[in-house]
Formats: sequence, C-alpha cells, structure tokens
Amino acid sequence: MLPTTSGIYEDRGNIRSVWDAMQLNKGDLVDRAKEYARWTLPHICNEDHAYTTEVDKANVFIGARLVNFLANKIANVLFPHDRNFFRVDLSVEAEFEAAKTVDQATIDSNKTMIQQAGSRVTKLAMHKLDLITYRPMSIEAIKHVIITGNAVIRRMPNNKRVVYGVKDYGILRNIDGTPYDLIVRDVVRFDSLDEDVQNSVRQYRMHIKDSDAVNLFARWRKEGKRWEFTQGVDDYTLPTFKMVAEKEFPCIPLTWTLARAEN
Repeated sequence: MLPTTSGIYEDRGNIRSVWDAMQLNKGDLVDRAKEYARWTLPHICNEDHAYTTEVDKANVFIGARLVNFLANKIANVLFPHDRNFFRVDLSVEAEFEAAKTVDQATIDSNKTMIQQAGSRVTKLAMHKLDLITYRPMSIEAIKHVIITGNAVIRRMPNNKRVVYGVKDYGILRNIDGTPYDLIVRDVVRFDSLDEDVQNSVRQYRMHIKDSDAVNLFARWRKEGKRWEFTQGVDDYTLPTFKMVAEKEFPCIPLTWTLARAEN
C-alpha cells in the first residue's frame, strides 16, 4: 500500500470516511491484486459481485497449481502434521531466575517434571488448534499473501478464524510497521445482522429492506496500550464501543514484504 501522507480528508468519527481514505491510499494495489488472482486463484481477489457471474480463470491453470503447492509447502513447514511445531519448556531466563532462590541440583531434579507438564500443555494446545480448524485457515491466508502480498486473520467471537483479503481491509501503520488503525469489511444481507443492530440502523435508514446488501465495518484503533473497537453499517456508525486489551486484539495483519513507511 502507499504511504498515508496523501492528505486525504477523513472524519475520525465516521468509519466509512476513514475506510474510503484507506481505499484511496491503496492506489492501484487492489486492481493489481485482482489481475494476479485472475491468473491464479480468482476467489482470492475477485471482481465486485463476481458471485453473480462466471469467474474468468483466464485459462491459466498452472498458476492455481503453483499457488496451492507453495501454500501447502509453507503450511507444512509452519504447522507440520507429524510433530509438534512448538514446545512449552523451562526457558533459560526462567532457569536463571530460579537459580537465585534454589540450588542447581534442585532445578535439575525438577526439569523432568517440568518437561512432562510442558508436553501435556503442548498436546492440549495442538488439540485445540485442530478443533478450530486452524490449518485450513492458515493455508487460505498464505494463498492471499502469495498472490496479493497482504491478508488479515481475524478471531471471531465464537473463536473461529476468518481471512480477509486486501480488498476487504484497510490498515495504517507506524513508521516501524506497527499497526495502529485497522478496519475490516463484510458485505452481508441486512437481515443477517443482529436484531439490535438492525433496529439501530432503521432509525437512521427507515426504508432499508431485509434483502439489501450492506457494508458491515469493524474498526480497531490503538489508544495507548489498548484498542478502541467500533462498528458501522455503510456510512452509519453504530453505538458499539469497547476497549480491548493488547493481548485480546483479535487480528493478525500479514504482509509478504513491508517497506518502511508503507501500510
């Protein structure tokens, strides 16, 4: 994405205004991503409303095979099937701190017990990852990064994970690359929204129909060590508001490469 110093007007209190500014700051990134996807996996970044028409695969089947092969290779390195890909164990730092209060012989005698406890925690964590189908989602995220260079993984309230492509999220980063403002977008039917959300929107748009497609925005903006969470439907900002601790931030923004001062 392009640097954010283009001077585009945005109303900080209106999520849609910030979203539009982020979209403009992307330049031709989305157009290029659509072209790359057309050569490989069109669903990664398809044309708007492509579900109503037949998707043009451009007769390039080798592109799809290459992306699928590479994505699975990367996923196998990150999350191998045949062994644990992380370990819970006594760290060097923890052992150093323990040595301040107990002798080394006591530490050594308890290492086996600590390793066994760590192994049980590791197995439990691996089982939990299988329950939330983390591996298929990670492969999908890797495909996005291979083709478009960008993706966001979001943890939903039901603990499932969803992948957003470059067309459906906007992000602002500090000069060191740390995110401080993130918006994701879902295009949904109005009647699929929660009832309280529908009632709130109807006060603003009285003639909206259940079958109307709307943009549902979710925004997280860094405030100190916490994230401010707000939502909006089209250009209406919902009264939804809460502060989220850093460790509860539900999104992982991914990039293949990130140049300094770019988003």
